[in-house]
Amino acid sequence: NIGQNLVFKDDGPSISTTGAEPTLTVDETLLATDATQSYAANFNSAFGADGAGTLTYALGVVAGASGLTDTASGEAVNLSLNGTVVEGRTALGNQLVFTVSVAADGSVTLDQLRAVVHPDPTNPDDSTSLTSDNLVTLTATITDKEGDSAQATLNIGQNLVFKDDGPSISTTGVEPTLIVDETLLTTDDTQSFAANFNSAFGADGAGTLSYALGVAAGASGLTDTASGQAVNLSLNGTVVEGRTATSNLLVFTVGVAANGSVTLDQLRAVVHSDPNNPDDSRTLTSDNLVTLTAIKTDGDGDSAQATLNIGQNLVFKDDGPALSFGNLIGTGSVLAQSGFWNMATGADGLGAAGLDISLVNNQFTLVRPDNTTTTGTGTLTELAQSPDVNGAYQFAGTLTGDFDNNGATANTTVDYTLTAYADGRYALDLVQGFSSTIVLSSADGSLAAGGPDSVRTLLIPQTSNPAIPSTSEEIVFFSAKALASTADILTGIGLGAPDPTEAALQTNPLPSYIDPAAMNVSTSGIGVGNNVFQGDNLAAISAADESFVINPESLLTGMKVFIDNSVAGYNTATEDLYYRIYYADGSNSSLVEVNTLTPEAGGQVSFLVQKEGTTLIDAVQLTMGRGDVKIPVIQFIQQSESLASDVQLAFSATLTDKDGDSATSTFAANLFANDPANATFDFSLVGTIGKQDAFNIDLSVNENLYQVSGFDVGSGTQDKLVLNGDPNAVVQSINNTGADSVVTVAETGGQTTTITLVGAHVQSTDIFFGSA
Repeated sequence: NIGQNLVFKDDGPSISTTGAEPTLTVDETLLATDATQSYAANFNSAFGADGAGTLTYALGVVAGASGLTDTASGEAVNLSLNGTVVEGRTALGNQLVFTVSVAADGSVTLDQLRAVVHPDPTNPDDSTSLTSDNLVTLTATITDKEGDSAQATLNIGQNLVFKDDGPSISTTGVEPTLIVDETLLTTDDTQSFAANFNSAFGADGAGTLSYALGVAAGASGLTDTASGQAVNLSLNGTVVEGRTATSNLLVFTVGVAANGSVTLDQLRAVVHSDPNNPDDSRTLTSDNLVTLTAIKTDGDGDSAQATLNIGQNLVFKDDGPALSFGNLIGTGSVLAQSGFWNMATGADGLGAAGLDISLVNNQFTLVRPDNTTTTGTGTLTELAQSPDVNGAYQFAGTLTGDFDNNGATANTTVDYTLTAYADGRYALDLVQGFSSTIVLSSADGSLAAGGPDSVRTLLIPQTSNPAIPSTSEEIVFFSAKALASTADILTGIGLGAPDPTEAALQTNPLPSYIDPAAMNVSTSGIGVGNNVFQGDNLAAISAADESFVINPESLLTGMKVFIDNSVAGYNTATEDLYYRIYYADGSNSSLVEVNTLTPEAGGQVSFLVQKEGTTLIDAVQLTMGRGDVKIPVIQFIQQSESLASDVQLAFSATLTDKDGDSATSTFAANLFANDPANATFDFSLVGTIGKQDAFNIDLSVNENLYQVSGFDVGSGTQDKLVLNGDPNAVVQSINNTGADSVVTVAETGGQTTTITLVGAHVQSTDIFFGSA
């Protein structure tokens, strides 16, 4: 039997690995896109003689660490086999990061669900894989028809490639402009540039978005106004700075906040090119001199950046100067009259030209009493010392015209000054004033009936039947005791008007300050007891010296005393003649010795008694301390306003800043003449509605009734009432019970000035004291 000697050996299947293995690459940029590759060709197999059975594929895993890290959680990714699928899950949170699966045909699919950390932050397309190839395996099993099988395994752990997804960023949209205005130098401008960057973090998730400024160090194209130096750019830490080239003064800064907001802060003014536009704008010479870069960094440290040029997004607006002059309303007074002004030089500061004032067209207008007009000519120039150490701008000029409204006389010229003070006041000073001089002489007078007495009254001009009261000027002479006090003498003079009369002084007994010796008033000599004015032989004033007081009815600006050449004239070396002035405000001068003489006709000499300041002379006391003189004549001098027409002056003022911008203000100085035809008011001053006016009242003159029209009381154009000539005057009352305000001013000389303001109610805060 050989049946079992017949042996049939089996033929099993065979399989082996072969060829280059494919790589499965997923990209986090497209996280939803899987990678599938067929590994079928990487297995070489045969079923053998038993014929075809099956060919299957299975994945294997070394459970545990994969070497990958989940980006979002920062946890390690561990490997495990879930059924037939390899899973990578976070170590703690068990979040599914990726899967690897194999299909029946040997196709392997890598599906990434969460981003993993990539080591190179400088490469947003960086790749990573498992730490070892054998961590994931693919096994192919071949089984023949009778069930024999064979298998082969590929290590594919490092065939699984995870490409990085870096962030993205680009510029977009219309960039904002940062505008600072030198008018408000402390106000910065901030604008957000965040919307001008379009960005995404990508699959690695959010990291950071930061902003940084850059600069092309060097010239900016701007010039610092105050120093005239170029402005250079530099980067100080994270802040762009513009500094003066030589002195390194900080002109502006540009900073950026974490949220992409950029702030422009201007600290010093810069030069603007257009002097005709005080709102002119400047920027840097090139847009790329300052840059703003946004940097996007994702969860695993990859970054991308985009840059905007913003140099010309930085705009610096000019700040022009401002200037405003109010009108001056006044009279032809010799006192300085006031107006008000204000200026602002702005951030650029005051230019070399400073403030300039001109008389418009070098002419002015005269308004006649019948309201016809004529013009005069004028000049106005700035003085060399302007502005002075106190900041006052000083101008001087002349006015030439027919001021007395008399075609038969030549036009006259008066000098004037215009001074703009730093405190906001300006003054127009008519140096001589529109004045005329009235001279009365004792030689033209006649004595009132009576005498010889210690008190005599001289009437000028003389009358055929001299009596008191008189329409003539009444001049009271009284003998005075040389050592009487000034207070006692003032009692005899009286303060203000009316003066004590001869009858009031010639009492029985006489006042203590009046000498009983008769007062001699004649052209042969004015003296005490006789026509010779005598002192004793002592240099000092004593009780034996003669003295008398001259008290005219009117207030004077001066008095001229003549001495003839009889009794040997007056020798200043050996004789002593004194005078003392009693002023209208109750004050008096010191005792003044006569040492300066002026030659006169017929061998006579004279000396002049003049007021000092603006207060008028009420009376003069003469005292002969030593020697003898003969005084034949005394002249009484009154300067009075002779302005017959209103004067209208138009001025134009210009203020220029350091970069050439200018502001202009026109204003008027309207001077009103005394109106003798007006029985109610001495002066009628008319202002301009809606314009700030300063109405000047002269308290130094006899005229004391004023009417003011056009007085504004609204905010912004509040007018002012300026009282000149008596700093010690008192505003006695302001009566606002009617439609008009009536202001009553009590002067120190006893005169009362009344000011009626038509249709306006003024307050005490509207009244100012001006020049003395």
